[in-house]
Amino acid sequence: MIINDLLSLSKLYNKNSPKFIYYFFKIDPSINIKDIDRDEIYKFNYLEKKKKKTEEEKKEYNSLSSEEKRIKRYEKYLNIEKGKSKQLKNRPEDFNEKIYRRLTIFNPDFLWVKKFQRKFHSAIVKVLTTENLPYLQSTIKNVSYATNANAHKGDRHAFIIDMENFFTQIDEVKVKKCIKRLLKLNEDTANIYTKLLTSPADEPPHHNGRYVIGQGLPSSPLLAFLCNSSFFDYLNRCCVESDIKMTIYVDDIVFSSTNPITQEFINRLFTLFSKNGLIINRKKCARVKNTGVKKITGGFVSQTGVRVKNSKREEINVIYNKLFSDIKTIKSLDDYFDVYNLFLKFSGNYYFLMEMECKENGKYKIPLQYTKYKMFFEKYNKYFPRGINKIDDSPYSKHNVKKDDLIKFNNFFQQLKSKI
Repeated sequence: MIINDLLSLSKLYNKNSPKFIYYFFKIDPSINIKDIDRDEIYKFNYLEKKKKKTEEEKKEYNSLSSEEKRIKRYEKYLNIEKGKSKQLKNRPEDFNEKIYRRLTIFNPDFLWVKKFQRKFHSAIVKVLTTENLPYLQSTIKNVSYATNANAHKGDRHAFIIDMENFFTQIDEVKVKKCIKRLLKLNEDTANIYTKLLTSPADEPPHHNGRYVIGQGLPSSPLLAFLCNSSFFDYLNRCCVESDIKMTIYVDDIVFSSTNPITQEFINRLFTLFSKNGLIINRKKCARVKNTGVKKITGGFVSQTGVRVKNSKREEINVIYNKLFSDIKTIKSLDDYFDVYNLFLKFSGNYYFLMEMECKENGKYKIPLQYTKYKMFFEKYNKYFPRGINKIDDSPYSKHNVKKDDLIKFNNFFQQLKSKI
């Protein structure tokens, strides 16, 4: 894959000049980008990974009656995670990568670096298309978890792998080499880009001088792909020669075929990944043999299409019924926020369902059983705006939004109240 003339303003400024970086990325001239300290730019949050049920918990759940199990499921569906968030702002004393996931976030004084990474991402994405990268199902336009799943429709055999710590495996040396090659930069300018695109592997002093692509940064998914693009291109050519379809969705790679995927091919995959410095999480690998149904990025893919799991369909219906009832009884701003938080959960599930099951060739075909969700969503969506920042990780409330945003919410509440 070759990216030519990535930055369109190169005719005005030499792209190997720091002046070009300041101009194109709109960086304040008073900032000395050559000497920035990455340890000051970032901080870390720690997200507790989902715990698997213990054998005792499974046994306890299985002992419940059908009605008791149903009640537990419904409580889970309607829960909007009130109370303490599992995302911690301080490094846990019992920190272990098997228990916690590190999220790299920006210190408030360095949000200009976040803007730089977003614009860098946008500039490159403009020249990446599904035409020359048919296997890439994330990062670029018109692809998603749904197109990734649908790409394997009709294939009866599959092998699914998950790359372990995909982003943080890629250090600044690999990033710099990639940037120099793609943008044709000199050493000094490549150093600047590398500094602005990598973060400490962990908070000081735990990172031990190692800088990597940070988990959660705007440019990380794209950079992770670019740094391995030559390998992925080679891998895709091997698949085409073997009549195997390959797709990449962030750190999930799926191989599928109408013919059995041999152990010889799988062994070769493991060897190639190892040689390229990528670690496969073997516990999360899945091999599908002639069953016709495989789970890919949240959807169950069969010969004829993609379906979401039955519990997800049940969840959407339970939340819909609760909202349908509660939205008519909103009397106060507190009531509005209770419904608002649940509506966000409903809308996320609704989009997931529509993308997975109802989208074909860029158009939605809504089956009769889902029309009630569509009508409800279209009727009330305008009263529940998304994208408004909260003060902390707890659900939206009068006390968890800024004063100006609270005024906006109150206006939406009054508009909704006048319609019910």
